[in-house]
Amino acid sequence: MPDSRITERHCQDKKSKKIEEEIFIMARNSEEKISFIMPTSKRRKLSSFPLEDLPDETILKIFSFLDRKNLFRASLVSKRTYNISQDSSMLQRWLKINFYNKTLPTSLLEKVLAKGCKYLSLQHATLEGRLRLEKRISLKCLDISNCQSNIGMIYIWDEIFANCYSLEKLCLIDSRLILGVIKDMTALNGQTLQVLNMINCRGLNLDKMKLLIDRCVQLKELNLRDADISEEAIDYLVKNLTPNIEKLSLANQEYFIGDNEIKTLVSRCKNLNSLDLRNTGIGDDSLTAIIENLQDTLENLNVLDNRISYRSLEKLDSCQLLMFLKCDGLDRHSVNRLKRHLPGVEVNKRGSYFSVASSAYKEFKKHSHPWVQPN
Repeated sequence: MPDSRITERHCQDKKSKKIEEEIFIMARNSEEKISFIMPTSKRRKLSSFPLEDLPDETILKIFSFLDRKNLFRASLVSKRTYNISQDSSMLQRWLKINFYNKTLPTSLLEKVLAKGCKYLSLQHATLEGRLRLEKRISLKCLDISNCQSNIGMIYIWDEIFANCYSLEKLCLIDSRLILGVIKDMTALNGQTLQVLNMINCRGLNLDKMKLLIDRCVQLKELNLRDADISEEAIDYLVKNLTPNIEKLSLANQEYFIGDNEIKTLVSRCKNLNSLDLRNTGIGDDSLTAIIENLQDTLENLNVLDNRISYRSLEKLDSCQLLMFLKCDGLDRHSVNRLKRHLPGVEVNKRGSYFSVASSAYKEFKKHSHPWVQPN
């Protein structure tokens, strides 16, 4: 038994030594980086310095050149390197993490969240093991679209939403909604959530819609395109959605959306500037109500695949802020006439589009460095 402990410690020391050598090699590869770590006149050959002989400031400077993978590995060398890696300048590295299409153990996710991650993407990720969070987390933006777990996503959602209290943006594309999860999520985050993307979500019945609408009173953007929503839930939505809403998509909800629902909606939600009503079965009455109630705010409108006449579309000239319009049912001559009638409006321009609640996942497009799991 003692021999096995000695062997294990020897292996750990050997691994730590190897990581130390790799850190110094990375720093030594750039003369520019080393020049302000240590004056040339006094510097010995870098590889001859034991790690423990370097001051904390020098190690911290070396750490600043490491990517997250090697910073994570360096923090495992000793208690001292771990403490240095927890410096506030290093913790900035963990604010935005993208695990897109990665397979990772939940233990790694626990460490990332414990380091104060605020923007987390688990889109198309696969999680292995049960997630256990020891304290509340400070996520601001979470994308768990198409995320999978070998023990079931409900356990992952339960743990995250039971310990998260400040979400502002949430993306749940292609998710099956569970009542208990919605309760946990809205209980702690209902007062802070502003952007919610539920494209192609399933199981959105009246009980779940009530929780979302009643508790998420600060919503600015809501995307329900292609979502599986019951008739009762749609009715509750248009009658109770917060008037603070600015961007809304009900695209492809043709079964339960009609002129009466749109009239009710826009008469209450007069801050809407972007409205996606593609394939909702609306007609001229809906467009008239939209113009009457949103003429001072409307910037983007999509009414493709509906029964809208040219004469009604002409009335959009009273919407002074309108920039993008998607419509159909018109021949080329009518489209050209409409463009002349609505100067400054991009009518069916190829490549011109607007999206609703896209900021819930666009946060990660700026983050170009994919996560590499430590060995």
